[in-house]
Amino acid sequence: MIKNIRHLFKSSPMSRELSAIVCMGGVLTAAAFLISLIISPDFSMFSGLLIGWGCMAVCYVYLADTVNAISQMKDVRKAKRKMRICYMARFALLFSLCFIGFETSLYNPLGVLIPQFFPKFILYYVHFVKKGKADGRT
Repeated sequence: MIKNIRHLFKSSPMSRELSAIVCMGGVLTAAAFLISLIISPDFSMFSGLLIGWGCMAVCYVYLADTVNAISQMKDVRKAKRKMRICYMARFALLFSLCFIGFETSLYNPLGVLIPQFFPKFILYYVHFVKKGKADGRT
């Protein structure tokens, strides 16, 4: 698994996007924590945000690995099945983390959910800032 993650970050066509999502997601998580400190100083929000950032990073690395795998598949049914399994596994992870947060009160479940919105903002930002580069990528 660790070898796969290193391979994704080094040689994947999605390595730039994955790096942007993970690094900028960490920055946005820190900003969300600072905002939450202003609203109410609570350690459970901090731990929830960290868990949410980790979940976001794991889910997008898994998604990139799945997309790489299905892009090389010839059988459409197997590719669809693999993509559905990826979606269900990511959703099950997020659901179970939120459920554990609600049941145990060890961390704030809202903190888990907030970082899940960051990749969309990050990809929009990367698209508009990097627009017009010579490599043709967004």
